[in-house]
Amino acid sequence: MFVNEEEDYKLLEYKGFVVNAYKTKYQVEFSLSPKDNPNIAYSPSNMVYKNDTSQLFSSYNFCTEIKFDGFLKRLDNAITKLPEKIKELENSIETTQENIAKYTRLVEQKLPYPRLEYLQALKWDHKTLIDDLAKMGKDRDYKPVFNPKSQEVLKNLEAEKKASLENEGVTEEIKEQVNQEVHRPMKKASSGDYDMGM
Repeated sequence: MFVNEEEDYKLLEYKGFVVNAYKTKYQVEFSLSPKDNPNIAYSPSNMVYKNDTSQLFSSYNFCTEIKFDGFLKRLDNAITKLPEKIKELENSIETTQENIAKYTRLVEQKLPYPRLEYLQALKWDHKTLIDDLAKMGKDRDYKPVFNPKSQEVLKNLEAEKKASLENEGVTEEIKEQVNQEVHRPMKKASSGDYDMGM
């Protein structure tokens, strides 16, 4: 049946499918293709016959051991389970598409390092301080006027963060307020609260 290894052979047509066979040294794999669309192929796991290489004298021509009635039973089982397999693959495709959409959104939302400007300002301040120290070493009368740029950048970052937190949602703020009111400890009474007019 097999003239060359690792080539597809059309074996038979069965129940609207073309059954192809592909042989290697260690196994024969049968696949199903719709008659009208041979480009689509499905290789059911129960349609793979493996050579038993654990035996010392395993037969290279192990294909002769494949019984036709057993082969047809496997083929019937594969065709019967095909709608279930299609549904399973459709669900897998749907899940994959959802994951792609989710991760695409995450990647698109990924902003550059948020404190990069602050880091650069710190580096600038560091350089300024080193330069000032060098100048002071040369000229004892030199008075540096150091105005840290990083402090201004940090203030701006904190203001932006506060603004974004405020804009995040009124509902979260309301929930937090309700939560605080529920868990707020009772105020301790001070001695002035019990003034008895004495």
